[in-house]
Amino acid sequence: DEEDALEPMLEGERTEGEDEEAGADDEDSATESDIDDVENVPLVRAVFRNAKLMMKNIEKALVAVLRLTMPELGPSARVTKWQARILPITAPLFMLAANGFLPGHIRWVGIAYGLFASCLTAFIVALCWSELSERSSIRALLTACAFFQSILWMNTAASELVSLLSAIGKVSGVSEALLGATVLAWGNSVGDFVSNTVVAREGNPNMAIAACFAGPMMNLLVGTSFGLMLHIAEHGPVSGYVMPNELILLGGALMFTLAYACVAIPFVHRWKITRKPAISMITFYAMFSVVYALTCTHCIFKTPWLGP
Repeated sequence: DEEDALEPMLEGERTEGEDEEAGADDEDSATESDIDDVENVPLVRAVFRNAKLMMKNIEKALVAVLRLTMPELGPSARVTKWQARILPITAPLFMLAANGFLPGHIRWVGIAYGLFASCLTAFIVALCWSELSERSSIRALLTACAFFQSILWMNTAASELVSLLSAIGKVSGVSEALLGATVLAWGNSVGDFVSNTVVAREGNPNMAIAACFAGPMMNLLVGTSFGLMLHIAEHGPVSGYVMPNELILLGGALMFTLAYACVAIPFVHRWKITRKPAISMITFYAMFSVVYALTCTHCIFKTPWLGP
């Protein structure tokens, strides 16, 4: 009887010992996983910290170059004396380099004469800057300089981006028209999308809607016309150009979208845009992007619509 009474007690002690061993194994595995997490977290943090530091250094370098070539204007901005000294030298040099005149198109005599005139202007500005800095005429001149230099910077950045996309297209075999209608178009539209959304949320919907139509119209009319004028001035009139199917498809989709916005919204929707028209427009753009990509890769519409 005593042995029968001791057996349950011994079994209970065995069960408790097994539970303790299992708990110890779980603690060991949890400790190992915690150690791995602790080892991985500092590595991830170090990567993000180094990437953030690198981006800050790149931003500082870009801001320094921008300040060297164009004045910083604004309500709280103030052109310092050293910036006023250096602008007469760096701004003309950047203008010549951005337009491709340097090096090779201007003789060294002209460069030396230009540097002498710029240094003389910088010396005069340095002597008289304390009296000239508060004049409205100088402020207007600096504003015009900032506007002109910003256009040069945007033109330079756009040229480099187009060259990069062309190189990617040639290396990967992707059509340049596809890259222009997707990557380049999205990059150009992100700023307009953010600014128009902010303007609309601040209570100015008319301004946001006007900007949505005025921006593409300026790009289509002014941008295309100015580019054609430069090409004609350098190479002569354009002849023998056959518009490919993807550009015809792009123009047709644009005209359909404008017709929908000008006709359907006022007469069909009664100037009231709900969620359904918005979703339908986004769906139309997604479907157009797919058809456009298939057309550019010659998966569909292989036969030219215009020309031989």
